[in-house]
Amino acid sequence: MWLRIWKSISDAVRSLATVVERSEFANWGVDCLVGHVTIPQVRIARHRAGQRTSTRPVFRGRFREDSGRTVLDGRFAYPWTTRLLLMASVAVLAVFVLALAILGIAVLAANGRRDATFWMAVVALMLSVTLAAALSRVTQPFEREDIAWISERVQASMALPNNRIHSAAFGRG
Repeated sequence: MWLRIWKSISDAVRSLATVVERSEFANWGVDCLVGHVTIPQVRIARHRAGQRTSTRPVFRGRFREDSGRTVLDGRFAYPWTTRLLLMASVAVLAVFVLALAILGIAVLAANGRRDATFWMAVVALMLSVTLAAALSRVTQPFEREDIAWISERVQASMALPNNRIHSAAFGRG
C-alpha cells in the first residue's frame, strides 16, 4: 500500500497514532483500529467489537520520505500464527480425507460390495470437504471488508482528499 501524505513524517505519525488504539482489550466493545504506529514500523489491524480473532489481515508498513512528501508504504498480510494455523488445518483435513478414502477402499475390497461402512466413509468425506469450503467462503468477505475498513480509517486520519491508497496494497499491483 502506498499512501502519499501532504504532511511531515512526524505529523503523519501523530495523526495516525491518534486513531490507533494500543489495546483491543481496553476497547472490547468498540470497532476500532488497534496496533502500533512509529516512523519505522506501522502495524494496524481491525478490532471488531466483542470479538478476538487471529485470522484478520494486518497492515504492516513504515513511513518514509519520497521527493519531499511523506509516504506510508506497506501491505496487508496475515500474522505467522494465522498462516501456521491454516497449514495445520489443511494437513489435518488432508490426513482425515486420506484416512476416509482408504477406509472406503478397504471396505469395498474386503466385502466386494458397498455396505453401510463404505457409505458412512463417503458421507464423512463429502462433509469434511464441504465444511472446509464453507469455512473458506464465510471468512473471505470479512477479510475484504477489514482491508477496506482499515484503509478508510487510515485515509481519514490524514484528513486530506489527495491521499490515496495504491492497488498494490491489495495484492493486485
